[in-house]
Amino acid sequence: MNNIFAKSGKVSAFFVCALLLVVSVSAQISLRTALDTDKDGKADFSVQRPTDNVWYISKSGGGFTFQPFGSTSTDFQTPGDFDGDGKGDIAVWRETTGIWYYILSSTNTASGVQFGAPGDEPVARDYDGDGKTDVAVVRYSGAVLTWFALRSSNGSLLAAQFGASSDYIAPGDYDGDGKFDLAVQRSGANSSTDQATFFILQSSNNTVLA
Repeated sequence: MNNIFAKSGKVSAFFVCALLLVVSVSAQISLRTALDTDKDGKADFSVQRPTDNVWYISKSGGGFTFQPFGSTSTDFQTPGDFDGDGKGDIAVWRETTGIWYYILSSTNTASGVQFGAPGDEPVARDYDGDGKTDVAVVRYSGAVLTWFALRSSNGSLLAAQFGASSDYIAPGDYDGDGKFDLAVQRSGANSSTDQATFFILQSSNNTVLA
């Protein structure tokens, strides 16, 4: 599991396979930075091994590092640039407590914040465009999806109902304003033959694009 794939498995296949092709340059940088631990502009290969809860990172610029952090039995891997220094930070979200834990690369110190509840979907992205990853979750509220994000720019809460519980989550900066938009992919009436539809709540003008 990681911050691109949803823990429920309900993430758009198109979103996973072609994300860097459809989002803006600023959003591409945001996503790449989440996995770029040495700030060379390239994402680094990284895994967390379940047997010992150790993160292993092969840096694209050369070198190898490892860091014990989190628990694969309770946590979901959610790396991002939480301190805005241009380097990806190791991070996890613990579903049992709703607490996010991360190691800030700028200070090499561990920090954490409580946000979310059991059953939520972690969707940490940069929703306010300040260059820092915001902790965020999607909550399955009956037939609808409710999005919650804690803006790192001012500590305010973003909360919005958007999408149906049967949709696939696919946030991205689709309008190119440097902020991630809430977005879902909805299957056609016949999922094997009908085309799916993307619904995007554009952060630039708060209108829905389908």
